[in-house]
Amino acid sequence: MLRQVAEQALNSNAATVCVVTGYEADQVASLLQGMPVTLIHNPDHASGMAASLKLGVRSLDANIDGVLVCLGDMPLVTSKVMNALIEAYCPARELDVCIPTHNGQRGNPILLGRRLFSSLNNLQGDIGARQLIRDNPDRIVEVPVYQPGILLDVDTPEALAKLRQEQP
Repeated sequence: MLRQVAEQALNSNAATVCVVTGYEADQVASLLQGMPVTLIHNPDHASGMAASLKLGVRSLDANIDGVLVCLGDMPLVTSKVMNALIEAYCPARELDVCIPTHNGQRGNPILLGRRLFSSLNNLQGDIGARQLIRDNPDRIVEVPVYQPGILLDVDTPEALAKLRQEQP
């Protein structure tokens, strides 16, 4: 599942692909072996998603204008969705948060512009960028996509088995 997400990110227009590891980092590294991704280990992964997000953003080159935050448990997100977010990003208009929507419902991944990177330092716990999004409603552009995979995360072995049964 994680390898599929990484492949889609590599097939997108993203300049680089970084994977923040935590629990079972060695297994993740083995799984992604041979892929042109940068692995960044988060020793504080147990504190929640915010720590991984901050670490990943801090590792970016200074010339990167935005970060596409993809979750490893969302295997149906495609490079087409990622590219739609990249294309919608408009720092000149201060639209620094690009969120895909399907039938009006917000999903993942999201794109965060550089102007918001310093605000990430205030995030804590396992909520990711939700608070940052709530605090910046005027900087959001919603990007309608016709892929329900932006709403589906696979958190358990049972959910993965069900997904495999449903896929052709």
